Amino acid sequence: MIPDPERRKRGEAKFEELTGRGPDALRAALAGLAPDAAEYVVEIVYGEMYQRGGLDIKTRQIVTVAALAAMGNAQPQLRNLVRAARLAGWTEAEIVEVFMQLAPYCGVPVMMNGLEAARQAFQDLARSP
Repeated sequence: MIPDPERRKRGEAKFEELTGRGPDALRAALAGLAPDAAEYVVEIVYGEMYQRGGLDIKTRQIVTVAALAAMGNAQPQLRNLVRAARLAGWTEAEIVEVFMQLAPYCGVPVMMNGLEAARQAFQDLARSP
């Protein structure tokens, strides 16, 4: 990936908007292991994908939550993205309903794992200032 200062700036702003945290925690978590992965997330995911037209941010967040839940292997990222969905404007009841909707299509374990991620994310948000 060729670094792009403008894309990075956009990505940092969108990351903070959607996670309620600056990207430095992500960078610190990956610094000793894969620093390029943090930059990929900031620049490409938040600096490019979340900047596209066609879907609003709120819709992008719930699509991402549903996709990760359906994959069934995205913990703890699912928890983080449920948190981001709340910050993007989805209610707890709406998020729970998304996981309920997945049960007949993806299975009860997917629903249950999603609900657990949601429970943890809602608790995280209740504890944050």
